[in-house]
Amino acid sequence: MTSELLTLAKPHTERREIHNIVHLIEGVIILLTSQANFYNIQIINQVKSKELYINCDETKIKQVFINLIKNAIDSMESGGKIILKIYEIDDNIQVKVIDQGNGIPKELMNKIGEPFYTTKEKGTGIGLMVCFQIIESHEGTIKVESNYGSGTTFTVTIPSSIR
Repeated sequence: MTSELLTLAKPHTERREIHNIVHLIEGVIILLTSQANFYNIQIINQVKSKELYINCDETKIKQVFINLIKNAIDSMESGGKIILKIYEIDDNIQVKVIDQGNGIPKELMNKIGEPFYTTKEKGTGIGLMVCFQIIESHEGTIKVESNYGSGTTFTVTIPSSIR
C-alpha cells in the first residue's frame, strides 16, 4: 500500500512522446509472464499489427497494463488464460485485457475504479483508481464488462497518433 500511496503523491509531470503501444504491451507481458506461469496462467498476445502508435507517458501507460494484468492473474485461482487484443478503431487504439477469472457481480460493477474499493483480501483499492486517472489524462476511457463466474474484460481506448 505504501508504494501505491507514493505513486499517488508523486508530482504529476508527464513526459509524453510517441510510442508503439504494441511494444509497450509486449514489454509488460515479458515482465509478468513468470508470475503468470507460477499460477498456471498463460498470457496470450493476439495483436494483429506490429505498429500502433499513441502519444503517451510510457511509464504511466505501462503501469496501467501491469495493474490490469496483475488483477487478471489475481482473479484466476485455478489457472487459465489472459488474452490481450489490440485494435485500431477509427482514430483510437483499443486494448482488451480478457481474463477467465471469477468475474465481478453486477451489483459491484459501478464501484470499479472508486478510491479504496477492493474485493481483494490484501488489496488497497488504489490500483484501478490510478488506472482510470492515467487513461483519462491521456484522453481515453476504460470500460469493464464482466460475467460473474466466467471472467472480465477491461477495454482501454486511447487516441491513436501518427508516428
